[in-house]
Amino acid sequence: MLENLATFENEIDYVNNKLILKFGIVNIPTDSRKIINFKTPFKNKCLVVFTTGADETIGDGTLSAATTASRLSKTSFQITNDNLQMNIYWIAIGY
Repeated sequence: MLENLATFENEIDYVNNKLILKFGIVNIPTDSRKIINFKTPFKNKCLVVFTTGADETIGDGTLSAATTASRLSKTSFQITNDNLQMNIYWIAIGY
């Protein structure tokens, strides 16, 4: 089901609303950057974003680590893809 979505985001609150985990998937073109806006901003701060990519051109779901997240804020972050066009899976943690 997720493979068919261009952009997907979900959210889970942990530890009495103190830590928030957001995760999603977005398709990023070759050698490009994209700003990802959270559907609901973090209340205070985004602490970290982890990213990984699945290169669909290989056809076997091979993962690639050629993506990075930067410019973190409570409303958004930037993904940089230095590889082929691929789906980027991300997890953001904040409060």
